[in-house]
Amino acid sequence: MPRGLLAETRDADLEAFTNRRQGITADQSCRDGSSSAGRSLRRRPPVRPITQVHLAALTERVRRRVIRWFRLTDLLDASAALRPARRSRPAAVEHSIPSLQVTNDDIIKELLARSARHLDVPSSALLARTLEALFKRSRTLVRYRHVAPEKAIDFGVDGGRQAIATAGMVPEDIDLLIYVGVSRGFLEPATANVFQHELGFTKATCFDVLDACAGNE
Repeated sequence: MPRGLLAETRDADLEAFTNRRQGITADQSCRDGSSSAGRSLRRRPPVRPITQVHLAALTERVRRRVIRWFRLTDLLDASAALRPARRSRPAAVEHSIPSLQVTNDDIIKELLARSARHLDVPSSALLARTLEALFKRSRTLVRYRHVAPEKAIDFGVDGGRQAIATAGMVPEDIDLLIYVGVSRGFLEPATANVFQHELGFTKATCFDVLDACAGNE
């Protein structure tokens, strides 16, 4: 290819690239009859200066929107004041515990009595001191254990009935029952269904939430 033709091709490619960057097509260039040297690019329309009339109209528009916003806020506040406040709060909290009370001293005495034929007097005294120190660290003084014919579910049912009575409600007023525990007595159905049946919550939705020990760090 001759050097002159190569230079003209490069100039044409550069001109086409410049036109694309500036938003001017080749058809427009030909139609306008302008060359690459004398072409005048399209300019944006001039920005109108803001006059006092424009500023007054803008200020009035903003003022109306502010007034409309405050009126809407007042209406919302008035409607909120007319609506009764709905606040959830515990109506009653009750509990039920087994009948057998066991203290730390009772446990130590039982262990010493069962170990008397295996330990001498100094060893028994050491065992007693060790158990007392461990119980003191556990911060537990009294334990309650159920005896026959008591069952674990009986205490939950008894506590539920006490709570309903304290709240002045009837079983039909309850619409939600949640059983929360480390373990449950049944895989299917949910333990909450058992309490629902025992307590007579015929209108309640119920489900289980199983928890676990948080440990002692």
